[in-house]
Amino acid sequence: MDESDLRMKMWGDNFYDKTSKQWFTKHNGSKQCVRGFVWFCYNPMKMIIHLCLNDQKESLWHKLGNLGVTLKNDEKELTGEALMKCVMHNWLQAGSSLFEMTVYHLPSPSKAQRHRVENLYEGPLLDKYNCNWQEGPCDGSQLCSREEGKSLCEQCEGTVICMGQKKQYFVEDIPCGNTVALVGLDKFITNSATVTNENEIDACPIRAMKLLINPLVCVGVNCERSDLPKLKEGLKFLEKSDPTVICNISESGGYIAGAGELHLKICLSNLVAFMDQTQVTSSAFGALFRETVVDTSSSPISYQFVNRFNQIYMKALPLEEDMLQAIDNGRIDPHADLEVRSKILSKDFGWDRDVAKKIWSFGPKATGPNVVVDMCEEEKNEIKGFYRGWLPVGIRKRGANEEIIQAARVAAHNSQLAATPRLLEPIYLVEIEAPEDLLNAVKVALYKQRGSVFKDIKINRPGNKLYKKNHSLSRC
Repeated sequence: MDESDLRMKMWGDNFYDKTSKQWFTKHNGSKQCVRGFVWFCYNPMKMIIHLCLNDQKESLWHKLGNLGVTLKNDEKELTGEALMKCVMHNWLQAGSSLFEMTVYHLPSPSKAQRHRVENLYEGPLLDKYNCNWQEGPCDGSQLCSREEGKSLCEQCEGTVICMGQKKQYFVEDIPCGNTVALVGLDKFITNSATVTNENEIDACPIRAMKLLINPLVCVGVNCERSDLPKLKEGLKFLEKSDPTVICNISESGGYIAGAGELHLKICLSNLVAFMDQTQVTSSAFGALFRETVVDTSSSPISYQFVNRFNQIYMKALPLEEDMLQAIDNGRIDPHADLEVRSKILSKDFGWDRDVAKKIWSFGPKATGPNVVVDMCEEEKNEIKGFYRGWLPVGIRKRGANEEIIQAARVAAHNSQLAATPRLLEPIYLVEIEAPEDLLNAVKVALYKQRGSVFKDIKINRPGNKLYKKNHSLSRC
């Protein structure tokens, strides 16, 4: 068949009968009649993988010859999974396929921005900052980072294009719409920020990125006590380079939380490379627990400062489920206008308008479904920044600053303990479709991972009866 015609048959209700060599839009009842993707894509891959894993090399070399795939002499000595990975890499290269799709199917940056800008920019769509690449601002070396309502100015040390993980090229300018790395600003940005020059104070920020993937699995990491400062630096670097990663470290070690085991393996590999010759040990993978409360503190919990003149009072209580969902889906935006947000909280959730205006911070990472609210009669702006986390790392641990952080941490912890605390374990939901004769094997695999099947749905299809399984890999 012509390639363009065959492409149109790969998806949807297109069935190929190998006996008659004809296409049908419905299954004709023959065992040789299956979907086009199965015949021409899935079955060849399945066959090649089977030959590799079972070391049937004579048949494998013949099939690879028909496919135009050649291996080097040292590669032919591989066996099992190593051989399979090598063959698949030479046959179906994911990098080349992805790059080709990007070139042929994605619009250029200048065209794409016209469709993306309304979802990215919080300001008016027709102001001078919107895609004005010829006369737009931010062309100097003194840049101003705006994060969490604060502005920090710092000298930019250079503009860099990153090629892969290691290769970097310093350049004089970057056309609008492309990705650029700015050197020298990382210590002033804890999560995300909008960068302009110091004179453009009326520029609106770019919307905070909403991630669809939440860290569910964690792994503990440790090293020699003398190397803990370097481990701490490596974890901070890892967290900044990957927005889906959560890292934490204490005097006894740290942990990395990611989307899954494969994700964590990549993170560990990057951390080991960063640590260079330092020995890093890791624990087994486990679920990432979260803390919550199911009740309200009977009274505010206080913590007295060392000077014994000042105290912080905190009270913990659970938020309504509807409000949690509103924060998660972006209806209540931590970066939205204060009046707009307080109006939503007052109208839909019964909050007092004045109280709604005194939210100091969302969390974690200033975007999550947790809030710190100032209930004082007077504004306490001198400690507000410590709760919001915008202060640069270099000035956080100095005398009174550290005392405020310690007081806030202890008061928050004790208020949670007084509000009936609970631990939450994440649940991973997935649907599995399998033939009836494989049901027992599916269940055994699930039970080994502490999974539980909670719903069975029988699916009747012509010539193939399938069952759909909903299950969770962890229980809450």
